[in-house]
Amino acid sequence: MNTQLEAIGVSKTVYGYLYPEVEEVMARTFRDPRLIEIQRRGYTQRQDSMGQSFLDTYMGWTRDILNIDAERFRFVYPSAGSAEAIRESIAVQATSTRASDQTTLHMFDGDYEGYVAYAKAHGVTVVLHEREGYTESLRSVGAGDTFYLSQPSAIDGNLWGEYDRFMTWLETHQPALDVFVDLAYLGTLTDGSARIATHFKNIRGLFFSLSKAFGVFYQRIGGMFSDREWPSLYANRLWFKNLVNLTLGEELMRQFQPQALPAKYHPARMAVVAGLRERFGATVEPSDSVLIAHQPALAPLQPVQRELCRTRRVVRYCLTPGIDQHVSGHPS
Repeated sequence: MNTQLEAIGVSKTVYGYLYPEVEEVMARTFRDPRLIEIQRRGYTQRQDSMGQSFLDTYMGWTRDILNIDAERFRFVYPSAGSAEAIRESIAVQATSTRASDQTTLHMFDGDYEGYVAYAKAHGVTVVLHEREGYTESLRSVGAGDTFYLSQPSAIDGNLWGEYDRFMTWLETHQPALDVFVDLAYLGTLTDGSARIATHFKNIRGLFFSLSKAFGVFYQRIGGMFSDREWPSLYANRLWFKNLVNLTLGEELMRQFQPQALPAKYHPARMAVVAGLRERFGATVEPSDSVLIAHQPALAPLQPVQRELCRTRRVVRYCLTPGIDQHVSGHPS
């Protein structure tokens, strides 16, 4: 980590905060003798239900926020965080259209950098759009093109207020453009009244992860809901799943409602924000995600702020190091 950023309690990459409460659940789960026993017996099909139980628990955990239509999004796969499913979906896009023409992935400027990395690795062209100007820049798209976006948004850690309007516009003007919604920041919101609509016709898939929600980045717990089958992820439902981590994820969701931990640690987050305001001005604001603060990118910017610019409009601060320092009572 950049030592200058660490000194002020922020990072450029957004990391989840490993809450002390989550560490306690992890310690109990990893000692559970039932998990050792079910793995010792090898594959007996008894393990299949464990993956399904995890997915069902996520559906219930997010019901008030997402209200996912289980009949429509009936193809559901556990995956190594959301990253595995995102990578596989982009790989399929690349191979399915390569014979005819090069395909394009569309996204908003400043959104999750992983979309760009995976697309380039598979020879998929990336086109960046400004959120304020998509009605012009998205007038023309190609057959097989896709649009990837995060909600809450990786651009600034906020629920994008124009999300519904954007999705409604796509239904009218680009009904064939497949949209994949990345829900990685869900579970980091302090507001229990948040809602994210998933009924829009363009949506082909929903990615989710518990990495940021609980700080369990290295456990790689996530999945994908889709309205179509993904053969490359089929084995994830049967053999290629981490039973311990899925059990951990299920237990965490049972123990903590989506907004419980973010709301509890909001005061620690605000203590970090107060320090940022002293250094960078009163325009630093806490984001909807407890992990992030943001600020308009207005000149003159300090070098640290320029390093943290997601777009020419937004400076984004990941607050995880500062929260950790505040809770532990000493620098990292």
